[in-house]
Amino acid sequence: MNPNEKNPNTIEEQNQRTSSSTAPRRKPGDKDSAERLLSSLQFILALPLTLIYLELVVHFAAFKEINSSFFVYAIFFSIAGGMLMALLCTLFDRKVNYIITLVLLALPTVLCAIQIVYSAFFGDFFAIGMLGMAGNLADYMSNTIKAIFANLHWILILFVPFTLFAIFGRRVIVPHPSTWFVRAVCAVFSVCFFMLGTLYVNNHDEAFGDKFIYREGFLVRDSVERFGVMTTARLELQYMIFGMPEADVGEIPDILEGEITTAIQGGDIFGPKVTTSPETEPLTPPESGEITGGSEATGEASGEQTTPPPPPPPPVIDRSPQRLDIDFEKLIANAKAEGKNNLAKAHSFFASRAGTNKHEYTGYFEGKNLIYITVEGWAPAAINEKLTPTLYMMKNEGFIFNNYYCSLWGGSTATGEYANITGNFYYSADCYYKDKNASTYQKFTLGNILPSLGYECHAFHNHGYDFYNRDKTHPNFGYAWHAVGNWDVPFTAAWPKSDYELAINSLSFLSLKEPFHLYYMTTSGHANQTFVGNRQAAKHKSLVLEVLGNDYKEELSLSFIACQYEVELMVKALYDECARLGILEDTVFVLAPDHFPYNLSEKTDGTNERALAEMYGLSVENIYANFDLYRAPLIIWSASMDAPVEINKVCSAPDILPTILNLFGVEYDSRIIIGQDILDLNAEGFVILNTDKGYHNFVTDYGVFNFKTKKFIVADGFSVDAAALDAYVSQKRDYAYNLRTYSPYILDNDYYRILFPNG
Repeated sequence: MNPNEKNPNTIEEQNQRTSSSTAPRRKPGDKDSAERLLSSLQFILALPLTLIYLELVVHFAAFKEINSSFFVYAIFFSIAGGMLMALLCTLFDRKVNYIITLVLLALPTVLCAIQIVYSAFFGDFFAIGMLGMAGNLADYMSNTIKAIFANLHWILILFVPFTLFAIFGRRVIVPHPSTWFVRAVCAVFSVCFFMLGTLYVNNHDEAFGDKFIYREGFLVRDSVERFGVMTTARLELQYMIFGMPEADVGEIPDILEGEITTAIQGGDIFGPKVTTSPETEPLTPPESGEITGGSEATGEASGEQTTPPPPPPPPVIDRSPQRLDIDFEKLIANAKAEGKNNLAKAHSFFASRAGTNKHEYTGYFEGKNLIYITVEGWAPAAINEKLTPTLYMMKNEGFIFNNYYCSLWGGSTATGEYANITGNFYYSADCYYKDKNASTYQKFTLGNILPSLGYECHAFHNHGYDFYNRDKTHPNFGYAWHAVGNWDVPFTAAWPKSDYELAINSLSFLSLKEPFHLYYMTTSGHANQTFVGNRQAAKHKSLVLEVLGNDYKEELSLSFIACQYEVELMVKALYDECARLGILEDTVFVLAPDHFPYNLSEKTDGTNERALAEMYGLSVENIYANFDLYRAPLIIWSASMDAPVEINKVCSAPDILPTILNLFGVEYDSRIIIGQDILDLNAEGFVILNTDKGYHNFVTDYGVFNFKTKKFIVADGFSVDAAALDAYVSQKRDYAYNLRTYSPYILDNDYYRILFPNG
């Protein structure tokens, strides 16, 4: 064949190919409705399945288990959210839909990754309302990076759906523009499953039930555990924009003295503790014995019989209620008249509390100076006779609190410090962000109440002055605020900074005209408490290994103790300066933790748990659910005390402020501070104990209630009738519920300003 001659078959094939290539491509609209629905079905189903997958991964990473109730919520709310996403991702052409889908998949994936890292590092979950403090996190960057790498396997698992869709989605699961029928089906499914989830929520309306957490009792930590990350984010945004829903208070009861707290007294149903050896009540003054005459008294014959002078009468102890003149009846009537039912219920609750009474230690420290320290991440192992003799002396020669618990309030340091300072509690770091101008009336904080008695009040911190909004909150608590950034003193560059240097930089304030009150928030014990991650631990490593190296096997135990050695140096510096100035006997020291050391290191291989078990003397198995992990040191000491005073009553952070107020002879109303005076032994101890694995537990002087198991374990030495125990537990659960409801109410509704409009 002539090479120049064209093959007709070839020409024909070329013409056919040309004709085929110029023909218009088939568009999704060319398909019939059934075919379009089928092609979109895999894409529509992929979105809710992805959300369910993300929720399950986060829940298992954070809580190590999946319970049936959470699984139901994950199904219902994820399908509702996924169907809404499907509707949004099928509105435009294929390219735009693909981009929208990538964005909508990326947002929940990144949010879930943030929650895994945040919970691993802070022992809590990130709240959207805390975005304002993001700029303060530079000092945590190295530890945050370590936490990311420690949880990298979870993060990679989270990103599997997003990665697969980014690579293959446009070719395999193409988000075609769908018909309005398909979109309507997506909308109907979204609404139906949302309603099913809401109905399931409303079916759990018991105290602290899902309905409470979903509505007026919302808090990020509980919501993530019960409903999941995406539902929590939706609720938080909803409540930020429209406000928290108010509780359905129902009928407002008339005031009945002691209605809630004293209807059943533990001592009445449990009786005295059975013990093999006599126990003395350290706060009960000895009764005056009879004094007899000469021969009977000395065994010697006496000449003239004389009548000895009568013994001086025992001092009269004022045991009147610790109250102010508040007309609750009038307040309730006014609130009802104005249609403010929730306010009327709050008044009724506070009026019904028995409160505490004055006693033999009322005014015991009146007029003395006060040094009050909130210690970052403190634990009993940080106090040791060999290593920390000053702290050991104060703990064992002052008021000795054998049953002090450090409850978790959520929000880590902010909420722990808030409880220490205010005597109330809050369940998120929003306690420092709710009021951006910090104008909420904090009537009973020491910084606000002591100046009326002639005190100068200053507060100190060895970290950023505006971290956690403290540049606004602490002046509102009544303190002149001194911290890194607004206080011109030297600190060695380190993370974390030195507590000892914090004390040294503040010594000049000890020579102020007395009396004074100095408050400190430490930093040296901040997580991670490792020899590598904590500069103060590294600084004291050789000393701690020398003194305690044979007492502990876990390196994390030793590194924790090493960083907390700074507290010993800090307190010793303050102690020595008080002694030098001759004011030691006129000064009271108070030290309490903000929370237990929940995150010693970024490791997830069990080393944290083993170190905690070693330091607390507990079994490593299920340690975070062990209530004894939350026992903590509380020190109230003065050199003026003649002898130590041992207290077995259960107590926690909110109880510190009212105890101090009473010791310093300050008038206050014990009904309207959530905590109670620890030293009033006639008032039964009550502690809301939130643990790392469960909130809303409580501890009384007679036993502990586990919220998850719904069982009350009676303490050793007590016995009680089953019916009486049920009534007692039911009352205490209601009381805990009311405390949980009205403690945040004090801040959220500026309650003290309502009670005291004129200050």
